Amino acid sequence: MMDVTGLHRPLLLGWSLGGRIITQYLLTKGDAQIAGVNFVSARAIADPAFSGPGMRDLPQARAHDIGSLIHANSAFLRACFYRQMSESEFTVALAYNMIVPPAVRAAIRDWPPDLDRTRAALRRVTIPVLVTHGLQDSVVLPASGQHTASLIPHAQVSWFEDCGHSPFFENAERFNQEFLTFVEDNWRPGR
Repeated sequence: MMDVTGLHRPLLLGWSLGGRIITQYLLTKGDAQIAGVNFVSARAIADPAFSGPGMRDLPQARAHDIGSLIHANSAFLRACFYRQMSESEFTVALAYNMIVPPAVRAAIRDWPPDLDRTRAALRRVTIPVLVTHGLQDSVVLPASGQHTASLIPHAQVSWFEDCGHSPFFENAERFNQEFLTFVEDNWRPGR
């Protein structure tokens, strides 16, 4: 994507599974082509120990049973927020979650982790890193953010109190300001 679009040393922001996608990039490419990373409530290390009850205790969806899919997606969405969204916002979020094919979710669940190699890749990171995490996150435990930061000692850490898995929604003003500051401090066009 970076090559096709001509992006030069972008900053990457990965929320939730997006953090794992970034660590996969770091595993294969290193950090020379990116300017910085913001892990947001991310399980950058795919260790099941970092999955909270909001993930572990989800009802199982059956691929061809719309009722179980609605039930499972609703439970997951509710778990993503300590400060719940309005019913109209929830309806929209449920709709876009429902269009994700069950096979995609199964492939994500079955994506094998390589914990040792992933930890080693994070230890090699030299670019600026911001770890943003809600302290009430029941999907990806805050311990995941702590672990990521421990592997990248120069990482900045920002804990959001009274916030779950979605700090960009639950405290948008603070989240946007912190990310803007991170961008201003670490990214220059053409650099």
